[in-house]
Amino acid sequence: MFNGSSKAKKLRAFWGIESDASVGKSLSGMLDIVRYNKQRSGKTEADGTYDECRKIANRLLGKHQVEEASEQQFPGPAPRKQCHL
Repeated sequence: MFNGSSKAKKLRAFWGIESDASVGKSLSGMLDIVRYNKQRSGKTEADGTYDECRKIANRLLGKHQVEEASEQQFPGPAPRKQCHL
């Protein structure tokens, strides 16, 4: 059914089966938990992964964000990051 019973395989199957809106809502909820746990533990470091994942969730939910250009974006296209929670 899911080609395995690991959580990752079940999550990949969920992404393949469900609508973008359902996946976006689920991802957004997971990101809220990540943010809450980081705030609660006092961790403030940011590596950009959270922001990239939030953009993906918003895109899946049909929300459009206006990005401001930064100096880091000017040298050339940055490699695409994947969302790893």
